[in-house]
Amino acid sequence: TIALPDAIASWAPDIDIGVNYADRRKVKTQSEGNILLGAQGDANIASDLQYRPVDLGFAGLGTIPAWNVPAAVGRYMTFNPVDNLDYLIPKSWTVEEKITTAWARLNINTDIGEVGVRGNIGVQMQHTDQSSDSRYWDSS
Repeated sequence: TIALPDAIASWAPDIDIGVNYADRRKVKTQSEGNILLGAQGDANIASDLQYRPVDLGFAGLGTIPAWNVPAAVGRYMTFNPVDNLDYLIPKSWTVEEKITTAWARLNINTDIGEVGVRGNIGVQMQHTDQSSDSRYWDSS
């Protein structure tokens, strides 16, 4: 906020000026693969991987067992996801966005006759630079 000279300050006491810069990026990679049983074959979930049963009675399902799924997959199964199969290629992408915003706002606080006038008037400029990348598979 910048105070204005007395000639202007009688009706507009100050002005706000600012700049903001945002640099954002989002990356998505879609790895997929089969989860297969390990060498032990079918197995019961060990007690150290089990949680307390979950009560889903509110949904009419009663109580169901619960366990640490990532740990159970790691112990009893093989899972080797990949991202280079033809149908997975377009599922990976990147989006980048750079936004610069500048503004100026004149705050108004005066009287016109017996009517109080309060508010502001301003301008805002915004520049956006956005780009994206994705992979494409052409089976030919």
